[in-house]
Amino acid sequence: MEEEEDATIAVRNPSHHVSRPCKIKRSSDLIDGGEDSISDLPDEILHHIFSFIPTRLAIRTSVLSKRWRHVWSETPHLSFEYVSHKSISKTLVNHSASKITSFQICTSLASEAH
Repeated sequence: MEEEEDATIAVRNPSHHVSRPCKIKRSSDLIDGGEDSISDLPDEILHHIFSFIPTRLAIRTSVLSKRWRHVWSETPHLSFEYVSHKSISKTLVNHSASKITSFQICTSLASEAH
């Protein structure tokens, strides 16, 4: 009989103190049970992961599962790279985090001829 192994982690973010242990399933559980370990992570960790990628990529994760459908909208980190004003406005309308801790916009310096 195999002994079940779990890992416990604690998350600490300098902007707000979070120390909440959670159990993460091992990759062998994914093969046997069909579940993925990433979906078991707390939202705070997923938000931290999203802080390293452009917001448009974080939004794309919403198609992965029902669990992920709105995770991006609660992330306190927003980063836009070469997107239109309309796209930024639409994203902000759908964003529901109570606080934004970082906001980045990267644009092209080239001007459009009218």
